[in-house]
Amino acid sequence: PNPFNTATAVRYLLADGPPRSVFIRLHNIQGQMVRTLLRDDNQVAGDYILTWDGNDTSGQPLPSGTYFCELISNGHRDYKKLVIVR
Repeated sequence: PNPFNTATAVRYLLADGPPRSVFIRLHNIQGQMVRTLLRDDNQVAGDYILTWDGNDTSGQPLPSGTYFCELISNGHRDYKKLVIVR
């Protein structure tokens, strides 16, 4: 769900094609990276779901606010807005 309190699912779909690198990073409203959810060098086409617990890289809960989930794959970038409500 979005907005979320404790955790949210990040769903993404990779189209047909050869295996590719996929990076999923989370940024705060100022553009600072707060967490990397995925750094994978070999994902095949398919539907994927990751869970984000609302914590930063060090495991500390992030405050309420707007965050952006960035997916990078084969030179393509996509962003999704996520809102934490504590």
